[in-house]
Amino acid sequence: MENEKFQELVLDHLVRLTQDNTEIKDRLEKVETAVIRIENDHGDKLQALFDAREAQIDVNERILGALNRIEGKMVNNLIRMNISFKFYSEYAPKPPTRYCRFIRSALVPRAPLKTT
Repeated sequence: MENEKFQELVLDHLVRLTQDNTEIKDRLEKVETAVIRIENDHGDKLQALFDAREAQIDVNERILGALNRIEGKMVNNLIRMNISFKFYSEYAPKPPTRYCRFIRSALVPRAPLKTT
């Protein structure tokens, strides 16, 4: 009798262990599928970020090229303007000196005259 009771007890324990093992396997499968899904999603997102970074690098290079071209044009224009200004200032007609004195006197205030 004790032997049969012991066997039943061991058998019940074995059945519970088997059920627990099955539940653990089911949960592990769910976790594995969740991890695979997360890895795929994150892989896609990381790839999108790297693609966006590469596209931004290309845009930045194009902008820098355009800025370099504009800077070159500005330097050329400034050089041309400086040359034409020097040329013009050498041959431009000078204003009369009386006119210059009038302008200077209008711009520079004089101290009032002292009366003694």
